[in-house]
Order: sequence, then structure tokens, then C-alpha cells
Amino acid sequence: MEKLILTKIKNGENAEKDALGLNSDEYHAIVGKLYDKGYITKPIRSSNVYISLAGCAITEKGLLYIS
Repeated sequence: MEKLILTKIKNGENAEKDALGLNSDEYHAIVGKLYDKGYITKPIRSSNVYISLAGCAITEKGLLYIS
């Protein structure tokens, strides 16, 4: 799922939880991992939960991970 989300970000596709069929907890956990590993820039948070990848960018490290 991590590589799928990164690929969608790279291609400018919808990588929000509804488009991926994930619940909020799953989405928060995956996005948190991607950010903690340095694969994406800081996502939008609300009440200590990652809620959106809007404005997020994939980092060089993230590009290397999916290639």
C-alpha cells in the first residue's frame, strides 16, 4: 500500500483514504510511516491524526523507494 500511495502522489492521482478504500486509522498509520521514513513531505494533521496528503510531495528518498 505504501508504494501504491507513493506512485499515486508521483503521478498526480487521488491518494486520499476514500479513493484507496481505507478507514481513517489505516490511512493515518500508512501516511505516518511514509512521513517518518522521509518518503513524503509533511502531510496535513488534525488532532494528531494525518488527514490529507493535499500539498504533500514525494521526496527523492520516496522516489528511490518506488523505483
